[in-house]
Amino acid sequence: MRFFLFFLFFTLCCTTTFSQKKVNTYKYVLVPESYEFTKGKDAYQLNSLTQFLFEKYGFTAFVIGSQLPDDLKDDKCNALSADVTKQPGMFVTKLVISLKDCFGTVIFTSGPGKSREKEFKKAYQEALRNAFKDIEKLNYSYQPVSNKEKAEVVTVPSIPQSSENLSISKKDIENKKPKESANLSLNKTVQATQNSVASDNKEILKKDSEEHAESDTNEAIALKKEVVENKYNSKKLNFILRDFQFQLQPTPSGYIFIQILDSEKKQLGTLVKSSRDTTYLVNAGDYSGVAYFDAFGNLILERVNPATNQLIKDTFARQ
Repeated sequence: MRFFLFFLFFTLCCTTTFSQKKVNTYKYVLVPESYEFTKGKDAYQLNSLTQFLFEKYGFTAFVIGSQLPDDLKDDKCNALSADVTKQPGMFVTKLVISLKDCFGTVIFTSGPGKSREKEFKKAYQEALRNAFKDIEKLNYSYQPVSNKEKAEVVTVPSIPQSSENLSISKKDIENKKPKESANLSLNKTVQATQNSVASDNKEILKKDSEEHAESDTNEAIALKKEVVENKYNSKKLNFILRDFQFQLQPTPSGYIFIQILDSEKKQLGTLVKSSRDTTYLVNAGDYSGVAYFDAFGNLILERVNPATNQLIKDTFARQ
């Protein structure tokens, strides 16, 4: 029993430390204008309170739609995307904070913040402040990732040994003190081969770095043109929602909304540009509503749940 408790404590400590180091590599946090369990922008002042609490604990936070710094405009992957979700509970309000990267991967999830207040505003705000206790424990401090850590590691291939040199010890080769002429010959061969491979690796890294830089620049330009400005282009967009695959095929007036099931495409409806360039009117059965793209290129669909007649928000993760 003691061993189990020690193992559980050790695992929690390692998980917290890993999450802290991971979160520290991101410079900004983006807070949505509204949450799925609330109605309207900044309902109960939860979104503005979220931004305030992030900044209280050392983060630089922005609400989506506000003015962003240039380095965040150029690279949305400099920021984590914050979200707050509500968990079911009897006579208690539970809120959980999650942080995702620009690919939709969850980097950190807090424990549930709880409140037994009966009034919605007081309950939500108290639960949110309690959930932020786990954020406080991260002791966030921005630590940018160096170019050395970002570089792709190229492994030097090992030199296969023949039956003739199996008897030669590694110690003799490393210390360069061969006792026989065969050892000396092998040592020189190994050294010459490693020098040649190292020289080739430098050229590979240089070429790979240039190709990656060009690729990243082109991707940023494409993302800005395709998502931020929402201009018409010929590229198909792929998304995932609750393990289901969806696709948008562009048309002059917007997009065709398609669901992919077992490699077969089923047309659900259309997305038509509204009078505002940033929003689309969705006519697709149960998915009918209003849609727009967020800062990461995800498709956000706001619609009425046909079963409950409640307003819900679906996030189609960009692939």
